[in-house]
Amino acid sequence: MKNPGHLFAGLLAATTLAGCGGAAFDQRALDYGRTLSNSTNQQIVLNILRAAAREPLFFTLVSNVDSRSRGDIDINAESPFRIASSAIDLAAGIGLEDPVPRFSVSSLMNASFTRALSRPVDLGILERLLARDFNDELVMRLLIGHIGWESEPLLNAADTFETGPFQRRLRLLMAMGLSAEPLLGDNTLIEDLEQDDVLDLIEGLEAVATPRLSIVPDRKTGDFDIIGEPGGFRLCFRRPPVLSLDDLSEREISRAVDLTCRIWVVSQLTGADLGGRDLKRLDNEQKGDLLGAAGGQLERNAAFLRALDESERSEGDGADLDDLVESLLSQSESGEEDGVGEQELGRLEHFGGLALTIRSPMEIFDYLGALTRDDLARGEGAPIRAVFPDARYRPQSSCSEGTCDPLIFFRLRRSVGPALGTNAVRFEGFTYDVPNALAAPDDRSIETLGVLSDLIALFIEGDDVSDTARVTILP
Repeated sequence: MKNPGHLFAGLLAATTLAGCGGAAFDQRALDYGRTLSNSTNQQIVLNILRAAAREPLFFTLVSNVDSRSRGDIDINAESPFRIASSAIDLAAGIGLEDPVPRFSVSSLMNASFTRALSRPVDLGILERLLARDFNDELVMRLLIGHIGWESEPLLNAADTFETGPFQRRLRLLMAMGLSAEPLLGDNTLIEDLEQDDVLDLIEGLEAVATPRLSIVPDRKTGDFDIIGEPGGFRLCFRRPPVLSLDDLSEREISRAVDLTCRIWVVSQLTGADLGGRDLKRLDNEQKGDLLGAAGGQLERNAAFLRALDESERSEGDGADLDDLVESLLSQSESGEEDGVGEQELGRLEHFGGLALTIRSPMEIFDYLGALTRDDLARGEGAPIRAVFPDARYRPQSSCSEGTCDPLIFFRLRRSVGPALGTNAVRFEGFTYDVPNALAAPDDRSIETLGVLSDLIALFIEGDDVSDTARVTILP
């Protein structure tokens, strides 16, 4: 029999050192978090390399991490205080659980996940990505597959990071502030329900307060309304797509306001003596007054567009800037149901003479794989593919002290050493990694990993983990 006094002394010492154990536990929790984060980034880099090698993509998820539960390690001892073994297991500072966790890795390659990653990114996700601190041109480069604008559809390929028709059109869209916003509409499904009716409704539904359906009090009537989710998103311009008001018809002026993001329109209402007006009920004359009151802004924006167009236009691109902008304001004869940035078949976005196709996450991997394949083939002669900072596309920016210098869009660093970086992987005998912005401030490759990480996380459902094969890794 073990000495009870020795066991009690050990328990007392372990309890006394519990504060130190807490700090150690906090550090281990952070270490596990870093490891999981690094494995996510490494999987993205690995799949870009697979795409470059034209190998199938493959996605997994660490679906469970835990240590051996108490009871795995048996305590065969007696204590003078009759402490049960279960109580000993719970005593602070006694490491009865295995310090090396076991974890499960699940394959995500089932039908629902693959289908989700093969769908074009919807405009609501584009709007959220543009709201993040990602470089806007980088996001557009990743998500836009084709641009058709006074031209045949132009593919966003590896060779478009130079002066040419595609880059010119993309950067003109950036200078006009291409963005996305929720569609304007009334999402109220049922109005003025009394409290008893609301309770009856709740009893008849499994869940009411969901992202798709909510019950909210009406501040005016005191009753309740049933509100549905927003009706979708649309493309819009943060600045009016107008070079001059002189030659525009009343209909084209109205169209320019309709294509401009609502935050700009609302901010100009008081300047045009239209404060408090319902945007859905602005008539053509009022829209003309609104643009007329912002004449100084329009002139500044037009001068900015012309200067940018002069630097981006290439030989053989016959489309004139005036024709490009005018084509945005074109309408069908009805002028009603024709492309104010509505989503067509989940892929094509258009208004007037402009059409864009939106990539799926799988297509983004294919695109980055093509860039990487081209870089590896060229070796040291690979071009530096650049995007401009957001400030470069704001007419009011001064662009002083390097604030508008180009940034590296995406590249993988290759070396022959071991994979030591946080996102480094070994592939075909070499190590590849991406520097972060602290190590390389002018390289935004790490933002591409951030965009892809967000997109992949959005499409992982609980069923994807439970319904697919997984393996548990023991310590």
